[in-house]
Amino acid sequence: MLSGTWKRGLPEPLLGAVREARARSRQLVRWSGRELHHTLSSSGAAVSVASPSDWAVYNEIFVDGEYDRAIHSVLVANADAPLVVDLGANVGYFALRFAELWSRHCPDAPYQLISVEGCPRTFDRLHRHLTQPVLQGRCVAHHGLAGRRTGAAAITTSPLSGLNSISVRGRQSLSRAIVPFIDVESIVPPNRRIALLKCDIEGSEELFFDSYPQLLRRVDLIVVEFHPNLNDVSRCRTLLSAAGFEHHRSLRIYSVGSVELFARDAALVAVS
Repeated sequence: MLSGTWKRGLPEPLLGAVREARARSRQLVRWSGRELHHTLSSSGAAVSVASPSDWAVYNEIFVDGEYDRAIHSVLVANADAPLVVDLGANVGYFALRFAELWSRHCPDAPYQLISVEGCPRTFDRLHRHLTQPVLQGRCVAHHGLAGRRTGAAAITTSPLSGLNSISVRGRQSLSRAIVPFIDVESIVPPNRRIALLKCDIEGSEELFFDSYPQLLRRVDLIVVEFHPNLNDVSRCRTLLSAAGFEHHRSLRIYSVGSVELFARDAALVAVS
């Protein structure tokens, strides 16, 4: 184990690499290639859990129901084929949770769910989750960064997939990949309302809100995971307010951030 004195002498990127190597070793020891599998009862979609990071996110979404209030609001709105957009989709658990709850509520009704993920290795698993036969014609995955409309950036590729970020203030790592930004406008059907936008892009939220004011005006509900250590949350709120959103409620508050629900109209949020 590295001593505290020796670690303090390391440059931050190298120290980040050491931390990542330790995280990788813990993952190998704890999971050793094992993978948990579960088939959701209503949608029939298969869920795989392949790492401690997956397990943490799985519990947030499937056990704690972190996004259930927002999803429930879409279910009871009785919209015709609602459009849902998931930015920072990770391995696809939000999409799978939406598919499961939708199948329980209105199994024969159509919906469209578009997911975006920037980390290449994480996208591979997202793609496998969303290309299952039971989700065909409903869910689609796109590889790219959400934030700016053009250009590219380096994103970390840590096995802790929920922490991968392009922010220089984020988790340091020597394992990075250069990935193009995707123009979200180009993958969302034009002139369609977006019933729900989930935005968890690890510090790029401000960049996204700044780049897509017109797209935001087409969104009815938005769930944002804020990262105060990575961007200016106050400015994020200002940009959302300018797009016509009001803060509805906090879904989760934790030590380094929060998950919050915003609505264009309070009446859109179902009481649950």
